[in-house]
Amino acid sequence: MKYLKILLAIVAALVLAIMVYAMTLPGDISISRSIKINVPQSYAFDYLYDLKNWEEWTTWKEFDSTLVYSYPGKTEGEDAKQKWNGEHSEAASLTFNSISNQDKINFQLEWNKGETSFSGYIKTKSIDETHTTIEWVHYKNVGWNPFMRLLGSMLDNVMGPNFDKGLSNLKKKLELKYNVETKNINVVSN
Repeated sequence: MKYLKILLAIVAALVLAIMVYAMTLPGDISISRSIKINVPQSYAFDYLYDLKNWEEWTTWKEFDSTLVYSYPGKTEGEDAKQKWNGEHSEAASLTFNSISNQDKINFQLEWNKGETSFSGYIKTKSIDETHTTIEWVHYKNVGWNPFMRLLGSMLDNVMGPNFDKGLSNLKKKLELKYNVETKNINVVSN
């Protein structure tokens, strides 16, 4: 009985230490990645403006090949919405909330029947006539919840590589598409 009390005291002290540590972590969590691409800013923005194009470069289908996308309503601009569901994925949706200055798309990502969400944006910035930087950000305020703060501190390490791969996919897709369209290159698929 004495050892059980000691063990419980140690476990309680560990839990308390973890909770105190978690409370020192920021209440605002975010994932942010950017990439430089070799296409004009307006070309990149026009591509991102249509949610149907997002399924071509985001990585979510790599984790669940049964993922099916749907588009209830319009696919371009403010209030455009993309939904997806799969056998191994929870139903989710991405909605464009607002468009800023033809260079930034603000969106809301929701899953768990709307109980879990992230705000975010994708922004294009012209470097020169044929080069653009694309920044992709998800963010959320988790308040004082120590468990969510702890999870949030690990989120960038878990999701960041998916953002990197998605932006790499986007770069390849846009640069090929731009070169084909502007230089009349014929692409033969096998």
